[in-house]
Amino acid sequence: MRAEKKALTLERAEDDLRATREKLMAERKLLDATIACLPGFFFMVDEEGCYQRWNKNLENTLGYSSAELQGRDARDLVPSEDREKIRQATERGFKTGSFNLEYHNMHKDGTTIPYYAQGVATEIYGKPYLVGVEIDLTKLKNAERALRESEEHLRSLMETATNFAVYRIAFENGDPERANVVFVSPSIKNILGVNEPNNLNRWFQNIHPEDRKRIISAHFSLPRKTRVDEAMRVLDPNCHLWRWVQFLSTSVMDENGLLKYSNGIIFDINVRMELTEKLRRKEAELQKKTNKLAQMNTALQVLVEHREQEINDIETGILNTLDRLIIPYLDDLAGTRLTDKQMTYIEIIQSNLEKIISPLSKRLSAWHRRLTPTEIKVADMIRNGKTTKEIAELLHISDNAVSFHRKHLRKKLGLVKEKTNLAVYLQSLDHD
Repeated sequence: MRAEKKALTLERAEDDLRATREKLMAERKLLDATIACLPGFFFMVDEEGCYQRWNKNLENTLGYSSAELQGRDARDLVPSEDREKIRQATERGFKTGSFNLEYHNMHKDGTTIPYYAQGVATEIYGKPYLVGVEIDLTKLKNAERALRESEEHLRSLMETATNFAVYRIAFENGDPERANVVFVSPSIKNILGVNEPNNLNRWFQNIHPEDRKRIISAHFSLPRKTRVDEAMRVLDPNCHLWRWVQFLSTSVMDENGLLKYSNGIIFDINVRMELTEKLRRKEAELQKKTNKLAQMNTALQVLVEHREQEINDIETGILNTLDRLIIPYLDDLAGTRLTDKQMTYIEIIQSNLEKIISPLSKRLSAWHRRLTPTEIKVADMIRNGKTTKEIAELLHISDNAVSFHRKHLRKKLGLVKEKTNLAVYLQSLDHD
């Protein structure tokens, strides 16, 4: 009976031992998997600082085999300038229970890589160890360097700016009334004429009275607008003259949609505005001269037309006078009983009159010669497209009088029963 109980107890102990072993193996697999998937290095070193355990990342990154790392002093894998740092950190870890530091690991080919290490002290089977992780800082260092260079560039830009100034304004809870200047270029003292550039209220003190209300309104519109672009006049404290400046501002919102920052630039546009104003005045002056020239041209054209009409009237009058009052009488005189000498005189007079009439006849169309001076004037105006009302105003006669002359013109030109347009017909006579 006792033997059976003893066997049963032994069997249960073996089962418990097997279960414990399986549990430990499962936990060991979980630990191995966890160590393997860590993004950086995992390490475990003894009191001498020698490697006892690590993950595959350490081998792959630094180029060492497992055999080369087993029991190797961790200080062998860092440059000489960092070895004392590693020794002190290891000593501190065992003494205080934890450590952290930045240093460089060294690849097998001598290349150094910046790392951050953090570890804690532990005891395994009664023996002390340090376990921890190491994270590659290359990307972080590059980012820090880029950020530092960017900040240096921005600082240089801010400090050396002359005709412009960059700034950042922070807002508490998105309230424009609770705004503070984070940074601003020193050049703003000259651009806005302010002695306290970090006092935002001072920025508005030298703005032209006609612009101040608009600019303040633009500042308070920042919570609603993502971009503000305004030009304004500010008093130059050196020469006491108004200068034009422009500011561009872009809003930055926080995760709650409240205004967090306003980033902007203020720059001098006085030269541009002066040139624009000069150009505007020149354009206005040119337009004024153009209008005056157009008026003079119109007046000259009217004067030329009037002069041509006067010449035409004079020539027509001369021809009509000769045709009606002189030539008929000469013809009658030539038909009387004259001596040969008298007839010779008549022929000379007729020949000389013909020389006078011939040039005039060439310039004046035959149809002109059949019209009265007033009819000629009316006909010329109709030919040039003038309306009855316009002709009446130009000749200072009534509309009915113009209509009367129109009827007489159609009669003398043989257009009484024709539907031909009088203006078109008169134009055609000049081309014949």
